[in-house]
Amino acid sequence: MNCINPIYKLVEYLNTQVTSTSTDAYFFEKLQATLGVGNGYSISKRLNPDICCPDCPTDECNGGTYFLGNLSSAIMFTTQYLTDKAGKTIEERICCTNGISDYAASNQDGISKLDIYPICCNSFSKEYVDNLLLSLETWYDENNSVHSSMCNNYPYDIVLSHGIFEYSLFNGDSAINDIITAANMLPTDSFKFIFLMYILTQSLVITCSECAQTSNTINIMKLSAFINNCLDRS
Repeated sequence: MNCINPIYKLVEYLNTQVTSTSTDAYFFEKLQATLGVGNGYSISKRLNPDICCPDCPTDECNGGTYFLGNLSSAIMFTTQYLTDKAGKTIEERICCTNGISDYAASNQDGISKLDIYPICCNSFSKEYVDNLLLSLETWYDENNSVHSSMCNNYPYDIVLSHGIFEYSLFNGDSAINDIITAANMLPTDSFKFIFLMYILTQSLVITCSECAQTSNTINIMKLSAFINNCLDRS
């Protein structure tokens, strides 16, 4: 039996913080307070032995770190995360990436940094990305001020123009369908859109290594929180 993606535990927690009558602005603030501060949302590995760590081990504890976000954030993540440290080279820490974008995003400076990694799985650039884009279009409300402030355009266009990139897997597969399924657990379509768009614009990191190892936790946070609070600079 496969283990459970920790994204479901995050959404279970969010559902204890909001109801269907909560405002979109409140849900966004709660999301930011959960993922954008400190080490993000922590899950005890001892109390939740059925929760997955990302597939690709990146340290002696076989912890692993997962990323999902746009192209510029993916370049920042790999540059910051896969630097030489503790005597390990980038090649010794190598994992894999999935990615899809339009022509403009594919020609941004720095994309060559991602070309050194093998492709994780073929499903990413086919059915899963289509499911993600369809979900965003289905839940998007052009008259919703929170929605429009997050994308400034129809989400299909803004997502592809900035690219979608993933580092590592869960249970041997892209985590995108798990993330969509978890979003569907939220009480309103508007919350579902905000949750997915927040992940794609702020970029999601799930880690069982770095700062998580010292407290025996799985940590979920946005990329900037991971870089600022979890990376070992020694």
